[in-house]
Amino acid sequence: MQRSISLCLVTFQRITFKLCDTTDSPMTDFITNLPSSLACGVLSTWLEIQSLVRLDSAYCKSDKRGCLHDLLRSKECISSELVILNNTQLLQWIFNRNIQVSRICLQGGIDVFVSSQYLLRFGEWIRTVHLFEGCTIDDAYRVVAYCRNLRSVQFDEKLVTTAFIELLNANPQLDEVFMYTFDSAFTATLDKYKCPSLKHLQVKDCLEGPLPWKTFTGFALEEIVLGNLPWFSVEDATIIAEHCPMLRQLSADDMNVCDRQLNIFATSCKQLTYMSILNNTVVTDKGILQLIKGLPLLTCLHIGGCTKLTAQSLKYIRAHAAALVVLSVDIPRNGLSELTTLVKERAHITCLELRSVAQDTTAAEAAFAQMGHIRSLVLEGELVTDAVLCWVAQYCPKLERLSLLDEVVSLKKSPLALAKGCPLLKLFVVGSLKYVGVSALPFLQYLRPQLRVVTYDSSDTDKDAFFLPI
Repeated sequence: MQRSISLCLVTFQRITFKLCDTTDSPMTDFITNLPSSLACGVLSTWLEIQSLVRLDSAYCKSDKRGCLHDLLRSKECISSELVILNNTQLLQWIFNRNIQVSRICLQGGIDVFVSSQYLLRFGEWIRTVHLFEGCTIDDAYRVVAYCRNLRSVQFDEKLVTTAFIELLNANPQLDEVFMYTFDSAFTATLDKYKCPSLKHLQVKDCLEGPLPWKTFTGFALEEIVLGNLPWFSVEDATIIAEHCPMLRQLSADDMNVCDRQLNIFATSCKQLTYMSILNNTVVTDKGILQLIKGLPLLTCLHIGGCTKLTAQSLKYIRAHAAALVVLSVDIPRNGLSELTTLVKERAHITCLELRSVAQDTTAAEAAFAQMGHIRSLVLEGELVTDAVLCWVAQYCPKLERLSLLDEVVSLKKSPLALAKGCPLLKLFVVGSLKYVGVSALPFLQYLRPQLRVVTYDSSDTDKDAFFLPI
């Protein structure tokens, strides 16, 4: 059954919604002729709300309309699309057809009566709420009143902080909290509450602090993402580390976490397998040594853009990071020889991101010559050249995923070289197709029909999933 669903989804992806404007739409014929459970799965997970509106309009005078409405009203049909509640007409259409949605975004400007009636009827099915900028305090409190089975909350509007706190209190089963603003005047109030089931916490762009970490941290918390928190201190790091013994992933990019803070995490969070501190200007080689020596389970380390690191960090990684599989790093000055030795001796590092190089790239060929085991490779900056890609083709026969983060990419000899030298290549990601050239990528796809070429601004590209285990 699961295989049939997957095959049908692949089939649907080849059908465009331009056909939905006519009354003889094969899309609805196809859906309504499927078993009801399978049709509900398609409507829930793949079709967008706006597409459902077009389907309904196309069959407004058809006998299939009743069949379509029956599917939409089914308890098996719960749309997983994020519905933005800023359009009263769209919400009225959803309400009239009894469509259950699991994710909503409150932006304000919605009719009070319509939103109240919808939340009253279907609030129990909602699992994700986004309190977006423009959301009013009344909108937020309606969610508090009717949505008691939430799993995820995102908080962007500072003016509804009190409602956000009540929402946390009303949903102790929350798995995820995303915070992009915070009013420090409510620190003492929020400190009285607890999210005991929270597994993922993301706190970014909160210029006021500190945050009452004890509310969100606990034994269940497995992942924390931090960013742009100018007030983040050693004390904050200590509280997080002491209260999160099962923490597995920690990301603090663009935050200038210092050596002392890294040591705190390395000492208390022994279950950490993922650490990212990209674009850090204060951490030193000593901090990296403390980190990798204290975290024997560390499999993924992102330290690119850490300007104070030297070749000594690469030596520490080679000596102590026995479990490391994914590494993102700049090549420091006079560090090519150490990188070459690291890649050669640590064959278990199969996913590598090289963000920049502080010397002539022509000397980097020796390092690429040791990358025969690399399966995922990301190149950025001076390393995004046609010559370097030819080295990749020559020395990386096991490569499956290749990503070029630089927008300006000139491909000449490398497409043919990659097609011949990397027979396992499945995914090729570029910053923008605009600068690649008219014929380079089509030629590469012609040589390798199974290759998927996407851009970072493409909706089907998941940057975070690029380094997932293959």
